[in-house]
Amino acid sequence: ELESFLTFLETSGRAPEAIPFLEDLIREHGEQLMFRRALAAQLHSQGRTQEAVAQLDVLGEKLMQSGRNAEAMEVITQIVGMNPPNVLDYRQLLAQILAAGSQGPSAQA
Repeated sequence: ELESFLTFLETSGRAPEAIPFLEDLIREHGEQLMFRRALAAQLHSQGRTQEAVAQLDVLGEKLMQSGRNAEAMEVITQIVGMNPPNVLDYRQLLAQILAAGSQGPSAQA
């Protein structure tokens, strides 16, 4: 439903309305992490890359805190694709997550 509404806004020339709408959703339903991803996509599509990276950074951190490292890696990869000034930090973080994953319980068996 969210995707349909965002598409509707975009196709009807009302794309700028998506950002405040998504910000309200995050304020009301902060536990729904994918709202942040949708907001980041909207920000990025409107050329607000630095703000998009900030949203994805928060999302990636929350995913890692909840043990969802594979999803966090997807988000960090998305950040790397936006090529922020500190892209090397994100690449290093990806390497650290990969290294930690390879030292998990199955690696010790």
